[in-house]
Amino acid sequence: MTDKEFGDFLKRSLPQAPPEPWFTRKVMSRQPERKRFWAGWIETVVCGVGLVVTLVLAVVYGIGLVSAPVVTVGDVASTGVMAALTGALAWNVGCAFMPKPHEG
Repeated sequence: MTDKEFGDFLKRSLPQAPPEPWFTRKVMSRQPERKRFWAGWIETVVCGVGLVVTLVLAVVYGIGLVSAPVVTVGDVASTGVMAALTGALAWNVGCAFMPKPHEG
């Protein structure tokens, strides 16, 4: 089924919306472009700083872990948590630079 056929099907099978005097299609087409708020950039910067700090701490922790004579379960768990945190921060920073679905 093509988009046109689907649109025609919906027009035939669904009831029409009642007229609304305060809302028209022109109103929607005149809406300004959505602007990115400062909170989004602040979040990205904070996550970026957190990512750098986490990477530095991971390197320091890794050097200490390699020189340790015994690796404990706590060391493995800490490494996993640090890897998950680093991945989450990297994902958050990366998403800020990806185009949003509604932006094309």
